[in-house]
Amino acid sequence: MAYQRFEDLSKAEAQVRESQVEAALERVRSRSMAMHHTSELMEVVTTVFEEVSKLGIAEEVDRVFISESRDPGYANSWVTTRGGGAIGGSIRYDLSISHSTTADAHKAVRDGKEWHEFRLEGPALLEKISTDAQNPGYAETLSDSVINTPQLDVPQGLTWVTASFGDGGLGMVIERETLGDESKRILKRFAVVFGQNYRRFLDLQKAEERSIEVRKQASVDRIRAEIATMRTAEDLERITPLIWKELETQEISFLRCGLLIVSEEEQVARFFLSHPDGRPLAALKLPFGSSNVADSAMSAWRKNEVWKEIWDREQFISWTQEMMEAGQIEQPEQYYGAETPPDSIALHFVPFQQGMIYVGAPDELSASDQDIVRALAQAFTVAYARYDDFQTTEKALKELRFTQKQLIEQEKLASLGSLTAGIAHEIKNPLNFVNNFAEVSAELAQELSEAVAKGETDEVQTILDDLIQNATQIAKHGKRADSIVRSMMQHARGGTSDRESIDVNEFIEEYINLAWHGMRARDHGFQAEVIRKYGDDLGSISVLPQEIGRVILNLLNNAFYAVASTERPGPDQTVTVSTQRTNGSIEITVADNGPGIPANVRDKIFEPFFTTKPTGEGTGLGLSLSYDIVTKGHGGEMSVGESSERGAEFRIVLPA
Repeated sequence: MAYQRFEDLSKAEAQVRESQVEAALERVRSRSMAMHHTSELMEVVTTVFEEVSKLGIAEEVDRVFISESRDPGYANSWVTTRGGGAIGGSIRYDLSISHSTTADAHKAVRDGKEWHEFRLEGPALLEKISTDAQNPGYAETLSDSVINTPQLDVPQGLTWVTASFGDGGLGMVIERETLGDESKRILKRFAVVFGQNYRRFLDLQKAEERSIEVRKQASVDRIRAEIATMRTAEDLERITPLIWKELETQEISFLRCGLLIVSEEEQVARFFLSHPDGRPLAALKLPFGSSNVADSAMSAWRKNEVWKEIWDREQFISWTQEMMEAGQIEQPEQYYGAETPPDSIALHFVPFQQGMIYVGAPDELSASDQDIVRALAQAFTVAYARYDDFQTTEKALKELRFTQKQLIEQEKLASLGSLTAGIAHEIKNPLNFVNNFAEVSAELAQELSEAVAKGETDEVQTILDDLIQNATQIAKHGKRADSIVRSMMQHARGGTSDRESIDVNEFIEEYINLAWHGMRARDHGFQAEVIRKYGDDLGSISVLPQEIGRVILNLLNNAFYAVASTERPGPDQTVTVSTQRTNGSIEITVADNGPGIPANVRDKIFEPFFTTKPTGEGTGLGLSLSYDIVTKGHGGEMSVGESSERGAEFRIVLPA
């Protein structure tokens, strides 16, 4: 009966123990299922610590850890402190510089070994702690534990036990030499439960990675979209603040940011610094070799590497003082962006093709945040290349406009030269008449004086009539000379003339004479017949005389040049000028019987710089300017075709 009582009590105690274990496992399971972010995995690990401690599976649990080692060279661990507290996140450390026991343990986890344990005591334990502390971040794991504990508090020995699950291992560090069989079974059950729910952590991790990638891509796309709208170099001012805005969108904490533009040609780096709110803090010009900081960043840029450095307050103040002494900064408060400098700042210079993006953060950026900055830097490479292209294009366009202006002036001077030769001949006639009539008038005045003295009234009247006629002729030919000079001055002016009403036939006749005499001045042997077919009912038309005069002169010069280049004898060289009124418009045609213009080049004849003349004999701008004067300046039409005699024919239509 007593033994039966013992068995009943044993069963009851086992049931109670099982209930305790199941309840502990359920709390771990519930906490695992409640994760909404990967950062909460550390809370699950602390929950495991609490539950295994309550179950008393070891007299004293130093810490609990989760190990994952999918990468043979590195391991990720989530480890509690000695008291079971959280350390803030996972630690990634290099197995190649860790203690051999650490590397062996992670290899066992990676290989899926069901159970792994090892114990270290005395110097061997201290050696492991010291070796593992060399891993970045691993010392932080131990900062609340053995590494900073006074020597007397270091345990004589510690045992690491690990139960594997599918993607890693759940383990404990204990002071006793090993666990009992029951405790091992319980820890393995914890590992199974945790492993089942570890998949949720991996799913959350993938979802967060996708979210980060989507946000990063969205930022890059927004920058690229803005880049696509760039049309001038000044548009770069819109792109730079956008990058700072995207840093905030990506939830990257930063104190200041900037842009380092490198000019190998000038041997200088220009550093533009901004506050996160967009305020400019400084614009530094750093010659190569003038600063250790700039030179270190430049060295990393040439290697296409990220350059990082963490400054304390003293280093920040020292740099500011250095820039003030170099005359780069006037007021330190402006450079600080506040009344006092930060206590510490992590500098990050991320390279792109033409320079570096700078982010100054309170702490070193995580690997994922650095990836985001790299993506923005790559997008900025495109932006700055576009900026360079626009600068080059704008410079080339400015030079092209200047050259075009010079060529246009040369074309005007060329037409002025042709006009001047014609004017020189044309102006002789009225001047000869003026001189002749003036001489005759002087003689008549002398005769008049004699007739008055003799009292010959009839003779006086006859002489007065002759003087009046001479004065009329002098005025007539004087006005003709004045008209010719005025035309020359209008033609020579750089600006546009005012609209005036002209008699079409008279206007064209004047320019025929000018062009003819101009051609004769250049080529004394030139012979050609000018056939005039003027309409009778044209009347007058309102035009810009200076501009239309250039068009008529250009067409006549081209026609004379064309017929002069033929091998036909002089009398067979003809240029026909026709005018007529059609459908409310005035039509002017200049045709020749020269070699003509091939059909395959007629479509290009009005393009700037296109010419059928030999190299050096034409700028290729005359017809282009004429076309613009007719179509844009007067709202008319201008076309080219083949004349009835197989030469060239140019037709101008102006609204009447």
